[in-house]
Amino acid sequence: MNVNYVFIKCFLGEITVAETDDGVCAILFDKNIKSLEAMFSKAELKEASIKNSKWAREFLDFIESPENKLNISLHLEGTEFQKQVWKALLKIPVGKTASYKDIAIKIRRPLAVRAVANACGANKIPVIIPCHRVISSNGDIGGYSGGLDIKKKLLQHEGIKF
Repeated sequence: MNVNYVFIKCFLGEITVAETDDGVCAILFDKNIKSLEAMFSKAELKEASIKNSKWAREFLDFIESPENKLNISLHLEGTEFQKQVWKALLKIPVGKTASYKDIAIKIRRPLAVRAVANACGANKIPVIIPCHRVISSNGDIGGYSGGLDIKKKLLQHEGIKF
């Protein structure tokens, strides 16, 4: 598998967008290529420019204006359960949140709250798959793979106060 990656700058800082021919496969909130190598240890990694990327420009437009419709293909790798969770996350509207419990109920696995949280943590394509919109049932912000500062910035950018 070939994975091309692009570094882009946005209000969150520098982000790495990685893609295969099938779609975006990872978004990292830094320029740490070692993390990308660990995620795709059997892939050939190659740096690309934003001009040569299929989806980096559209992602940049989306992160700056998340209310815009996004038409990006995704290259998902995960269990069927994780994919169910990620599909449910894609239905959370911009500017809204859901709890881990809400997602568990939505996928008809009401006792799988912790597994839902783990699936959010395993999401390699944050922002596009909006795990930042998932919070704890008690109203706490919960966790985030990119760190709580990034999660707060994303939520505030969408008009949600934390």
